[in-house]
Formats: sequence, structure tokens, C-alpha cells
Amino acid sequence: MEDRRVIFVSAVSDEFHRVPPDCCHTFSSYRDVLKHAFRTLAPHYEIIVQEDLVQGLGDLLETLDDEVARSLIVVHLVGELGGQIPKPACVSSLHRRHPEFLSTAPELHQAMGNEATISYAQWEIYLAFHHRKYRLIFEALPSAPRSPRCAPTVADQESQSLHRRRLALGGAHRGKIADQGDLARKVIRSFLHFRVDPRVDSVQPSEEAVAEAWSNRKTIIQELVKAIRKPDPRKVPVSDPANVAAFIAAVRTSADRWKVNLATIISIAAQHEEEVRAVAREEPTPEALYDQALAELALGDLTAAQHSARRAADHAVRLHSQEPKNADLHRQSAVNALLLIHDAAAAAHAIAAAIAALEDAGGLVEKEREPLLWAEVHEPLARFLLTHAQYERAEEIISDIVDIREEPPGETHKDLAMALLLWAELLYAQARFSGAKSVATRAERIFARQEPPEVLGIAATLTLQGAALLAEDRIGEAEPLFRRVVAIDEELYGGEHWNVAASLNNLAELLERSDRTEEAEPLTRRAVAIAEHVAGADDPITATYCSNLARLLMKTNDLPEAELFARRATAIHEQVLGPEHPTVGIDLQILGALLMKAGSLVEAEAVLRRALTISEKDRGSENPEYFRNLSWLAQLLKETDQIAEAEQLMRRCLTWAEEYWGIGHFNTDAFLYNLAGLLASTNRPTEAEPLMRRAVEIAFEFLKANERLHPEWKRVLEGYTEVLAMIGMPHGDVRNRINQLAESHGCQIHFAQ
Repeated sequence: MEDRRVIFVSAVSDEFHRVPPDCCHTFSSYRDVLKHAFRTLAPHYEIIVQEDLVQGLGDLLETLDDEVARSLIVVHLVGELGGQIPKPACVSSLHRRHPEFLSTAPELHQAMGNEATISYAQWEIYLAFHHRKYRLIFEALPSAPRSPRCAPTVADQESQSLHRRRLALGGAHRGKIADQGDLARKVIRSFLHFRVDPRVDSVQPSEEAVAEAWSNRKTIIQELVKAIRKPDPRKVPVSDPANVAAFIAAVRTSADRWKVNLATIISIAAQHEEEVRAVAREEPTPEALYDQALAELALGDLTAAQHSARRAADHAVRLHSQEPKNADLHRQSAVNALLLIHDAAAAAHAIAAAIAALEDAGGLVEKEREPLLWAEVHEPLARFLLTHAQYERAEEIISDIVDIREEPPGETHKDLAMALLLWAELLYAQARFSGAKSVATRAERIFARQEPPEVLGIAATLTLQGAALLAEDRIGEAEPLFRRVVAIDEELYGGEHWNVAASLNNLAELLERSDRTEEAEPLTRRAVAIAEHVAGADDPITATYCSNLARLLMKTNDLPEAELFARRATAIHEQVLGPEHPTVGIDLQILGALLMKAGSLVEAEAVLRRALTISEKDRGSENPEYFRNLSWLAQLLKETDQIAEAEQLMRRCLTWAEEYWGIGHFNTDAFLYNLAGLLASTNRPTEAEPLMRRAVEIAFEFLKANERLHPEWKRVLEGYTEVLAMIGMPHGDVRNRINQLAESHGCQIHFAQ
């Protein structure tokens, strides 16, 4: 029988999987996190739990028996709930099917005793023993997250106590897990270590290559740690709930370099971890504990790495106060350990712990006594706070860093330029675009004065300046900056490089914003080609560029090719990120709009409603993506004569746009036009007129501010003309009305139709 590559997760669903609808944002299913982790490893694995199974004509225990027998591996979670118990008849039927049940594990069989008290979840792992399947057994720590449905009784406690004793008597090893991510990382590591599925690790290395790798194991450990602490975005373009992507990428990169398989690299890391742990056990110095934390990080054990690094930091802090002569040395040891805690916590998505570690490191340096060291230690904290939108605290720190860097050599030193660039990024994130451009420009001047000029810094400042100008719709000023970045990247990296693709994509998006899709299209096609060459055809970033290209082709009415790219982007992102990822929602929005334009209205509605569900689940119903989806759906409903619902959604979109962007913002224009168009099409021109007039006035204000026509100028003007004609205004009066509006807004366009 063909192996289905099924990973069976044996657990009580009310403890580890099932969650009430109103608690879905506070608890993540262990199964779902594990599913995402295996999708990162390879897309062909299927993660199932008991409730996924179709019972068919037999009983549930028989179904479980069949499924375990066909599974590649069984992951068993031991928690507080025992679970439901099968009927005695089902157990008898099982023994009739397997007269020699557990003959290969007699100790476990003997320990089972009264089988009438054994639950389905417990039977699942015993069946795995019987079928001699790979088994990974983990016990959840008391502090591990549980579903709100988890309410253990005395009977549950007794049942699980017996279950633990049976597993111990059967010789089953149990690891501890702290949370969903900890489980996923440990399962993936064990899966690769024991080569459960050789097809994902098919390399058969030579004896010479294996020996060479083992002789360079210290170098390999350093490579793994570096790759996990600072993942290559080309290989780990997106994070996942358990963040196993960085670990898998690190192991694969090392295996490729040393020409061995993944299992060899993990074996090297595992043996190294055992050795340094033994040293730390004998003499738990800060240095030994730090080495242990590094070894655990190399194995992807982020929870253990945080624990060991915390022990190292605490010990070093104690020595700092006890040995004044070596205070600086001990302080540096403590700072290094705290930075390691930060990296491990950040990789595990433990944001609060990651920030706390950096705060603790900063607290070891006095700003007044050692300002430069204070700035150096606090820069990672400021950047991390900025990344996680904690702007107020980030601003306090960045302000102090800039003040310190302003001191001599100050204006000529690249450290000041880096601090200014960080400040500009903060201002941009706070939508203070004018300030962001000014500060980034100052940073650019300092980078340019270095010997030789800091070209990468210059490119970063130009990108930020261009983005700030673009956010204010100052496209004419932003364009030459983006073109300079493309030129710099092409000169530095050549034609086939990740940075070149990114800068081409930025320029293409600017050209699209200025309604120059024919110029933007070849740039986006080139970005797609570079991404395919550098990252691969199925990489998420390649998919993002494909999605951008689909959007451009939709504007040029090349709908068949646009649909191909949109479906390709959606398929890649679904496979890599999961079907409910927000990026998939954006892909579906574009695909739905394409299908709508192509006249495939039934499929378009289904696609847009799915996109709407994803955007609502991601950040609630108050985010821009949600209302873009809602607006497209409203237009589709109008096209299919579902007028009442369409009007309700359009009014909701307009209210949101006015509150989010402002009544006179150019982004509000499209929402005004859509609602006015619906009112006009349903013979309500009097209601439509003030809305369409506001849309025209916004277009005039846009022209005045940017000295160019609004991209939707023609459509808005034609719409207003039709509405005025519908209410009976003579052609000459229509012309005069529009010309008067133009003059009142300081524009010189004269409507002469």
C-alpha cells in the first residue's frame, strides 16, 4: 500500500485541539501548529487527529486501528484529560482482529490490566506500539497552554497516572513540552534525526564527507546558531507559528555545504549538546551555561536555550557584584547571555520575554558613565520595539541614542547615520512622512561622506525617502529616488539578485500608482524572473511578485494571463503559509476581482467571501484589507442585482474610509464613487449627486497638491456628468458647474464637453 505520509497526532481534543469559537484568538490548536510546521518541511504531509476520521461501518476503535496502521508516525501528547472510553464490545473486536496484540511489547501489555478503563487517546499510542510505528511521546508541562474546554476530573487524573506508569513500564521515552511551538520544533527535529521519511532526506553521503563534517563540528554548530539567530530572509521569507522554518533552513544549508544528509547534521548537534551539558552539570559557570544554551539553540530547542541562557545571565550578574576586579568581564558575559535569551525568545515568538531580555541587558550599563556602550546595547532593543509597533518606548530610546551619537565625531560618523536611519524608520511607521524623509536625507548625506561611501546605507535611506514621498503621493519626487536604488543594486549585485528584485518591485508599484502600468509590467515580470531564479518557482516571495503582476495585468485587461498568475500566487501561498494566512486573503482578493471582471460572478463571489473571512479573522473587521475585500464584494453584489446588500456594504465601507483616511483623502474617493454609482444606477441621482461631487472635489484637490491628474479622474468626471444629466441639468450648466468647481479648488482645468 502506498504510504500516505500521514502524521497521526494522538491527543485528547478537548485539551490540545478543540476550542470554543469565542476563544480562537487566545488558544492555538497543537495539531494546527504542528500541521504548519510539517508544511514548512514538505507540503505533502497530512496531520490528522481522531476527530478528523470518518468512522464508516465499523466502530471508532477499529477506525483508529486502521489509521494508525497506515500512518508514518504517531505523535502522542500526555496531558491532564484521559478522554472518552470505548465500549467493551469494541475492545473485544480489536482483540479478535489482533490475537497477538502487543506481543512485541509484553511489559506494556501486561501493565494494561483492566482495559475497560483505557481511553481512545491511550489506545492510539498502544496501537502505535502494536503496529511498530515511529512514536514520539511528549508530556505537557503544567504551565503548557490548554484549551478552555480542558476541565480534568479526579477520574481523569487517575486514568492519566496509570497511563504514565504503563508507558514507563513499556520503555517509552517521554519528552517535556512547554507549548505548541515547543512541540512542533521537537517533533520536526526528531523526525529528521531518525530519518522517519528518507524521502525528505534522501542524500546518502560518503564516509569521507561524514568524517569531514564530524571533524568540523564546532564550525557546524557556529553555522547553525548564526543561521537560527539571524535567518536569511530568502530562505525563511515568512515566520510560522512554531518558527521551525529557520531551524530547517539552517540544517539544510549546513547539510548542503558539508555534503551530508540532514540527520548527520542533527546528530552532530545532538552529540555536541550532550557534551556541553555534561560540562555545565559538573561546573555550571556562566561560560559553560552559555555554551549549553548555544548548543540547545543549534538544535532548535528554543525553550531550553532560553532557560540555560537565563541561568548563565543570572550567574554572571551575581559574579559582577561579587568580583569588582572582573566586573567588566562578568557584565559582558551577562549581556551576551541576555542577547541569546532575546534571540531564542524572538524566534519562539515570545515577544514579551524577548523585550525583557534586552531591557535587562540595557539595565547593566549606565547611560551617564558609558553613553556609547549604552547606545550600542540599546539599539537592538529600539529596533525590536519598532518592529513590534511599540512606538512610544522605541521613540524614547531612539531619541537618547541619536543624542549620544550627535556628540563628536557626530555628524561625520556612520554610527550617527545608522541611528538617524532608525529614527526615520520610526517616523515612517508613525505616518510622520515629512519628518521621515528629512531625517533619512540627513542620514544619506553622512553615508555619502564616508570613505568609501556607505553605498548600502545610501540605498536604505533612498528607499525610505521614496516610501515617505510615495505615502504622501508625491510620486514625481519619489520616482528618481527609487530609480537610483535600482541602479545602485544592479551595480552592486548584478542582474540576478534578491535586492534587485525588491527594488524593481518598489519602482513598479510606484509606476502603477501613477497609472503607468505599461511601464510597471516589464519591471514586475523581471522581479518574478529573478525571484524564480534566486529563491525558486514555489517560494512565497516569488508568489508575491506573481500576485503583483496579476494585479497589473488586470489593469491592462489581460485577464487570462492575469488569472494564471493570480491562481499561481494563491496556490503557492496556500501550500506554504496555510489556507487562512492573511497573504492568501490578499491573493484571493485579486483573484476575485479578476473573476468578476471576466464575468465569472459565481466563483468570484465565493472567492471574495473567503478573502473577507480571512481578513476579518486576521486583524478583525477594522483593518484596510477587510474593507478592500468588502468593497469588491459590494461591487459584485451590485453586478448580480443584490442591491440592498451591496448598498449596505458600500455605506459601511465609505464610513470606515472617512474615519480611517479622512473625508477629503484621495483614497476615500473610490468609496464615494462606488456608492454614488450604485445610487445613480437605481434611479436615485439626487442622492448620488453630493457624493459624486465630493469625489470630483477630491480629484481637484489631488491635482492641486500633486500637479497631476488623479488616476481615477476621467471615471469620476464622467460619473458626475451622468448624474447631473440624470437630474435634468442642461449640458451647458453641467460644463459651467464643473469649471466652477475646478476654479474654487485652484485648478485650471476647464471642462468643455
